[in-house]
Order: sequence, then C-alpha cells, then structure tokens
Amino acid sequence: MRLSHRAVMRIVMAVFMLFGFVLHFRATDKLVAITPSWVPFPRDIVLATGILELILAATLLIPRLRKISGILIALYVLAVWPANIKHAFEHIVLPPIPDTWWYHAPRLAFQPVIAWWALYAARVIDWPFGRDGTPSSEPDSRAMTGNSELDHWQERYATPDYRFGKAPNEFLARCKPLLPRTGKALAVADGEGRNGVWLAKQGLDVLSTDFSPAAQAKGRALAAENKVDVTFVEADAHAWPYPQDAFNVVAEIFTQFSTPAQREQKWAGMRRALKRGGLLIVQGYTPKQLDYGTGGPKQIEHLYTRQMLEIAFGDLNDVTILEEERELQEGAGHSGMSAVIGLTARKP
Repeated sequence: MRLSHRAVMRIVMAVFMLFGFVLHFRATDKLVAITPSWVPFPRDIVLATGILELILAATLLIPRLRKISGILIALYVLAVWPANIKHAFEHIVLPPIPDTWWYHAPRLAFQPVIAWWALYAARVIDWPFGRDGTPSSEPDSRAMTGNSELDHWQERYATPDYRFGKAPNEFLARCKPLLPRTGKALAVADGEGRNGVWLAKQGLDVLSTDFSPAAQAKGRALAAENKVDVTFVEADAHAWPYPQDAFNVVAEIFTQFSTPAQREQKWAGMRRALKRGGLLIVQGYTPKQLDYGTGGPKQIEHLYTRQMLEIAFGDLNDVTILEEERELQEGAGHSGMSAVIGLTARKP
C-alpha cells in the first residue's frame, strides 16, 4: 500500500530523530563539546535531549499526538541551532565531521528546513504545497451549485447542534474490519465531518469534502474536539475534480441530494479517485424509505436500489450489498425506522 507523501516524511523524520537519540548516547562527549557555555549541566542536557528525541520520534507516528510532536520537534530543532553555530564558528574539530564551511554552511542553512519538515509532515502547516489531494485550481462550490441549494444546507448547518450527530454512520462503523491500517481516505459530501473524523480516528489520512462552509466549520471543530487531523475541502461533490488513484478508502454516506445525472458524475469521480485494491463504502436510503419518512430525500429518483448499485459498481471486486430496515439514531436528520442499502467493494 502506497503511503501519502506526508506519511513518508513523518517516517523519515522519525528515523532522523532516532538517529539523534543514538548519537546522544554514543557520542555524548562530542555533543557536550559544541554545547554553548551558557547551557547548565551540559552532559545531563545532552542525555536528556537524547531521550526527548526518542519520545518525539514515537509520538510523531501516533495520529492523535503527531501535531503536538511536530511543533515540539520544530522548536527543539531551533533550540539546538546555537550548538551548530558554535560548532561552525569556533572551529571545533569532531572527527569524522570536516571542519570546513563546505559542511557548516549547508548544515546551518538546513536547520530551518528541518523545522519546516516537522511542521509540514505533522500537518501543522500546509505551506507551500497546499493540502493533500487538493487540486491547485479548485473550483468554487458556489459557482457549481445553485444558490438555493447551498442556502438550504447553510441554513440547516447554521444551528449549534450537529444535524446528524457527532457519531459516525453506523454502517460505516460496521465496515471497520475492512479498513486498511494506514492510507488516505476520502469522505464525499461529509457535511459536519462526523464520518471523516471517525475515519481519521482509525489512523487514516482523511480528506473531507462538502460544499457548505457552515458544515465544514463544524467539521473542523469536531476534528479538534477529537484531537485528529482532517483536511477539509469546500467542494461540490458532482463537479470536484476527483484525483486519479489517490485514495485507499472512498466513503459516500447519505449523499442523496444528487439528481440521476449528478449521481453519475459523482460516482464516476469516486471510482476514479479510488486506488487499485481500495475500499468503496456507500450507504443510502431505498425507495421504501418514503413509507417511513424518517430522513432522506422525497424524490424517488434520488434513492438507491440494488439494481442501481449493481449497474454502477458490479464490475468491482468483492461486491457486497446489504438491504436493511433498521432503527437509525443519527441526530435529528436521521431518526427512526429506516429502509437503507449499503455497499462495499474493492477496485480491481
């Protein structure tokens, strides 16, 4: 499974910090020699910071701790800069390191780069590359979607409560055994972020899209509340330029505002975005939901059927389709006995 570029950067940084940990204990005297004179107890500080590097290397790889770890690594890297400066300007000879500006100049200049690396890898900052998976020329959702539709959802999401709750969709949660341990996930039209946040809590690198700024603001708050990193992209689910072979998981949960033509666009984009072997998760209401009236659209052409899903995704691998009538308690938006259909499949 291919890792995201930030995941690779985190691994590289963790290895770098582990090397520092070993160096602090294997070459203690050399590091004491370049420690500035104003630092008290230099040997103790060298050993203590070695242990710190080990801790930071480990926490950088833990999703809930990586952001604070990235910040601490950046601060630590800048804090030890004076030792590099002393090494260079006082011409302290530490074999096998050459005492030459061909070494010292790049080494000093690279220190801020290491600090940036830690911040970017830990998703503290996006500069200068932007968010993972986000096209550089992303269309404006307002230009792609009718103002009346946008206003409708903006009004729904403007309340302080979460319309569909903070817990993940129960079908998505039941798919947990199918999820990869690592990788990138796309939560399509994710609303207030409940499903994207849950996927991030499973250790995935999540991109959550929605066309409502109000919904995404609440999604960011929910991610912060759960101490996970989620990339939020304001985008229309039908017109967003889905990147090719970019995600290990694509989840589309109750996005049944789409007309048949829009649904075809959306599903084509979702298929394109899924990597080979990647997991597709879809859930929606069936036409029988019109009898229950406990959530979802009133237009029958917006609802999903087994035949519809088989036509759209029947050529994928490991296709499983589950039709159910079950009680849903997902906030005020999905509450009561419901007729639902779910699909899981993998891209060949």
